[in-house]
Amino acid sequence: MDFYFALFIFGTALIPKNMQEISFLENTVYRYIILILVFVLSIIILILANIKYLRSQKMKGIVNEKRI
Repeated sequence: MDFYFALFIFGTALIPKNMQEISFLENTVYRYIILILVFVLSIIILILANIKYLRSQKMKGIVNEKRI
């Protein structure tokens, strides 16, 4: 996983050809990509962890019943 992330960073560093493209990518594109990665990926990880926790509790026989 670390290798692919490093390869992605290195590959994106080779894309721009001049300083104008670098500043455009830095100020617009990368900012939104990072925001999406931070918020969306963290929410997805939390949801998957919750699903895994509920499945493990169900396998142990500990199931939370909703009481109204």
